[in-house]
Amino acid sequence: MPATIPAYWLYGERLTERFPDALHIEPIVARSALHGWTIQPHFHDQLFQFFLVIGGGGRTRIDGRERELRPGSALLLPPSTIHQFDFIVDTEGFVASVAETSLRRLFDAEPEARSLLAAPALLQTAPEAAETQALATLMRLAMREFG
Repeated sequence: MPATIPAYWLYGERLTERFPDALHIEPIVARSALHGWTIQPHFHDQLFQFFLVIGGGGRTRIDGRERELRPGSALLLPPSTIHQFDFIVDTEGFVASVAETSLRRLFDAEPEARSLLAAPALLQTAPEAAETQALATLMRLAMREFG
């Protein structure tokens, strides 16, 4: 592991290159394929990230703990969480990145939301489960709106 873990807005984009969108959503393939399906250790200072794997999978290391990703995996990464990925080639899914400032009103109105989103979480459901299908539909709609 590198001695210095880089911080990015989005993977490969240095902090000085841009200010984060309030919401950025893209398919996992968009960055992963460019990097040989391996995302090196890094973190995001002011971004929450939400991943949904709908096909393929792989492995992730979150703050030093290795976990398996498979279809139906939903992953939450709060700001400053060191993470990396080794995706199976052609993994399908989405990553939504939300600026911490975009969630400030939510946290003010719903203080328990801050504690719910404060630690990394990996939820595993069956890919055909209603929850997985609902999340996939929501991610597709958000990506269409973002685009």
